[in-house]
Order: sequence, then C-alpha cells, then structure tokens
Amino acid sequence: MTEVETLTVEINNDQGLACVHFKELAYDDFGSSETLRPHKLSRLFEAGRVMPLKKGFLEGPTVITKDYGLFVLGLHYTFHPALWSVRRGHTFPFKIETQLQDIGQSSATLQSRLVNTLDNSSLSTLDFKYVYVNRHSGQSSPLPGWLVQKYRSVLKERRQLQLSKDMPVVPAWAYMYDVRVSESDTDHNGHTNQASYIRFCSDATHAAVKEGRLPRLQPSAWHFPLLKLQAMHSGETWMGDKLQVSLWQQEDCRDTIRYIIRRMQGDGEDKVVFHASIVFGQQSHL
Repeated sequence: MTEVETLTVEINNDQGLACVHFKELAYDDFGSSETLRPHKLSRLFEAGRVMPLKKGFLEGPTVITKDYGLFVLGLHYTFHPALWSVRRGHTFPFKIETQLQDIGQSSATLQSRLVNTLDNSSLSTLDFKYVYVNRHSGQSSPLPGWLVQKYRSVLKERRQLQLSKDMPVVPAWAYMYDVRVSESDTDHNGHTNQASYIRFCSDATHAAVKEGRLPRLQPSAWHFPLLKLQAMHSGETWMGDKLQVSLWQQEDCRDTIRYIIRRMQGDGEDKVVFHASIVFGQQSHL
C-alpha cells in the first residue's frame, strides 16, 4: 500500500450545487505546444461532475444503476482566452463547480465552471444536458418522479439548454480523417468517451492544417485559442469501430470549423454519431 489523498468534494443538494477541488493541472494535460489540450479539459470537467454524482449529488448512487444511467447528450463550452496562455509547469489550484439548471421528465441541464482558486477567475464554462437512459434498450427513460419533484423545488428559475438537432450537410470539399477507436478511447460504460470525440476532431484539425486545407489556422491550430465548442451526440461507438471525421470551414463564418463523425459500417448505412463546431479566436496565443 502507499499513502494517498482524496480530492475534496462538496455537495449541497438543497441548492443543487457541487464542487470538486483540484490541486493543479497535470503534465499530460498539455500538448506539444506546451498549451492545454482541449480533450484533457473535457476530461477534467467530466471528473468535476462524475465524482459528486458518485458521492450523492442529485441522488446519483440511487438513480444510476446497472440498468439505468445518465449520459451526456449535448455540450456547450466557452473558454476565456487566458486559459490558453497557461503553459506546462505554470499551473494553479482550481475547482469545478456544477449547478443544476433544469430538470425535466427524462433529462437534466447543468452548468459547470472551472475556476482558478488563486484569483477566483472563471476560465471556462460548460453547459450540458444529461439524458436518463435504459442501458439495455439504449432509449431514454423517465427519471423517478420523486427526483424530478424534489429538484424542481430547489430551482429559483429553470434554464434549459437549447440543442440543435439539425444535422449540417457535409460539403463535397470537406476534409476527411479516419479514426479507429482504441481501448484507451473508451470509459467505464464501455463506449467511446465524450472527450475522445473532441480529440478526434482536434487531431483531424491539425492534420487538415498540415495539408494546407485550413488557411484560417495556419501555420498551426495551436496558435489560435478556442473560444467556443458545441457538440451533440447522436449515437454510440465502441472499441474497434472505424470512424470518419468530416470537417470544413463554415462559409458564412470563417472562425467556425464544423465537424461530423460517422461510424463506418461498411454496408452503406454509415451512421452519424457526433457533430460539433469550434469557434477559434483571432489572436495568436503563442
């Protein structure tokens, strides 16, 4: 055995609020440019919401079972440009606060904030929607009635996250990037982790820039801060699945790159499992 410390998790179900305190960013959270990797930030936000659920936030141990679980349907990130100026070796203690925003019959909307506890500055915000899913059928299921009633009573106002289900049309000139899902891309549910999809998009972006396909992000996508990232899940994938990322610059907004990820089934029935958009800033952060 070796000595360990546990992270501090604070839960206030009377206010629909939870908070996880972290001592610092890890070495591996940074990429080759010495700046933070977007998919690693996604994993930090995941830790900030999953750990409280396991410890009783929103009655997590009761409503999450071998038959039912909470799965992320859609996410909206916003990033402060200062976040991308942080370099490997220059870290800070931080906390991730998660607040319930709304609860419906089969879904819940929450907001998480990543806060630098040295100066109390908010560096990133994530609005996301959980859907309650039957693990056997893969279909959404009603949340327990007592849960909905209890947590609606703690909301001062209901703030729903509006998710667009409109699937963008991939232009003929889109860049294509193939991915094979590996074991390290999966999570405790056995399917591809939501952060892995963000990494697939990031890897595809860097490959497209290297081939000269995205002049807006030359000479390197690392030179431009992410301002917003919106994503929507529409299916599951598993270890061994072959995926294809399609990406292109939005014609009416050169700062926005659009993404669609398909599971390539080889029978002419390729399925869209994920689509997203990333808004890049104008100023180089290197």
